[in-house]
Amino acid sequence: MGDLYFDNIEDHKIYPDEAILRDLRAMVTAGDREGPLLDYKADISEKDNWPETAAAFANSFGGLIVFGVEGKDDQPRRLTGFDPRGVEVKTKLANMLLSRIRPRIDFSVRVPTFDQDPTKEVALVRVAEGQIPPYMHSRGDEHRIYLRVSARKTEADYLQLSSLLEKRSIAGLVAAASATELFGNDSQLHVTKPGSNLICSEWYRFVLSPRHIGSGPRLNLETEHLFVQCMNDVLGAPPL
Repeated sequence: MGDLYFDNIEDHKIYPDEAILRDLRAMVTAGDREGPLLDYKADISEKDNWPETAAAFANSFGGLIVFGVEGKDDQPRRLTGFDPRGVEVKTKLANMLLSRIRPRIDFSVRVPTFDQDPTKEVALVRVAEGQIPPYMHSRGDEHRIYLRVSARKTEADYLQLSSLLEKRSIAGLVAAASATELFGNDSQLHVTKPGSNLICSEWYRFVLSPRHIGSGPRLNLETEHLFVQCMNDVLGAPPL
């Protein structure tokens, strides 16, 4: 059984369609209600304003939006799928998120064919907790900032907006400090010309970081040294 909240839902080899559908059906059968990290939609209708929910997830703790679930209130009843009506669903979902939410949120989309009716599809959108909030949803002349509170979205008030701005500021400071440490004199990414202390402009610097995380909260000099040691162990090279 996979984990819809953490596994790579876009990798068909690691997480095939039948496994996605099995886990979604198990979620619905277990009666997992809508909440801070979960929202159900019957289809991809724009009338539901589901991108607002995606923005709320990004401003809160992240979450899943499952399309193709029949239910009542916040209680799911069954996985039914929906008629795509000739639309390339994955592209439509991604385009709506990219066009309506600023700055760009970190999201994944998966659209398996419904196993009980090949004319229908099921869609899953996973939104990561944003590192640089606030994320604003825009539609026409309306520009709003939402948060996820329990099983609903709510517009951010003054104190909540201030908290989001503070989180953005802290993320920027951490990222700047991490970059300074990585490229400092003690870092092996700090490459100098032979026989001098001048940085060599002919070298490229490559920085590795986990997907959906960003360098700020993860990369530092200790991580770099551990990476070098692991590569030496794998390649059989002597310690540096």
